[in-house]
Amino acid sequence: MRAEPPPLAADPAALSRLLGTTLDALREGAEIRGGPLPAGGPDAVARRVREAMGEPLPETGQGPHEALRTLVRALAEGATAFRLGRMRAGEPQDAFMVAMEN
Repeated sequence: MRAEPPPLAADPAALSRLLGTTLDALREGAEIRGGPLPAGGPDAVARRVREAMGEPLPETGQGPHEALRTLVRALAEGATAFRLGRMRAGEPQDAFMVAMEN
């Protein structure tokens, strides 16, 4: 007997809707960032991401689209600040980050 596939695997239309949510949130986060570096640097970005995330495992949720939009938008807004914070901490750059800069 085969197990039932996970909901997203069984319904490609649901995955397509989440992809649209993700792409919209990436665009919104980039617009909020307003340039290559987000306002406030790594510490401010970390604070905004924590605020956007809220309780990591809440008793009740806000729905998959809103949760995904909130997280992706916050990450897109602060993507460069996280990398800058890693660089300031002396961590080596990974191949992805090097490729993104070139």
